[in-house]
Amino acid sequence: MHYSAPYDAKLQPPAGPGGIPTNNWMRDDCLGGEAQLGTVFAGLQRQDGGFDAALAEKDAAVVLWEDIVANATTGLGALIPDDAPQGLVTWRKQLATGALYGKILSQIIASGWRAVSIGYRADNGKKVPVDELALKAALLAYDVSWAEFNGFRVSHAHGATLYKDSYQGRAGLGAAVNAMRKRVNL
Repeated sequence: MHYSAPYDAKLQPPAGPGGIPTNNWMRDDCLGGEAQLGTVFAGLQRQDGGFDAALAEKDAAVVLWEDIVANATTGLGALIPDDAPQGLVTWRKQLATGALYGKILSQIIASGWRAVSIGYRADNGKKVPVDELALKAALLAYDVSWAEFNGFRVSHAHGATLYKDSYQGRAGLGAAVNAMRKRVNL
């Protein structure tokens, strides 16, 4: 989720000059936007299939977290029933909470990257028109994921550090996604 292998592979020695992996776009409780992702997206744009590989990587993270959620809930639920020793039940619930958090966060990241990349690719390189259907689908997925995340905040008191769609008080992923909304009047 945090990194982008297609970008980082070209950055790190011996192939590249070195630098911060994925331009530190995601850190602490922050999801960076255009200022942090600009360098990353420019690097992906220069690579043949760079964006496709990066977005596939984000989608694969969602699938992985969905599997982890299933294993942490259904799988462990069968092994550690509610009448098991309290310490084990608490551990099972904490693990399921962490897994759900990871799944929702990965959905936010995948849909946010997809929405912002659609605009980036339309504005840079070959200047292709914005795929409005794909952009609307990415924006809807982003909104649904944030709604789920906000529900998680309320219903899971023991959840992990909660991310914001800003970057250390500055414009972040949320602002970049909102800029894409204007392109399709959403």
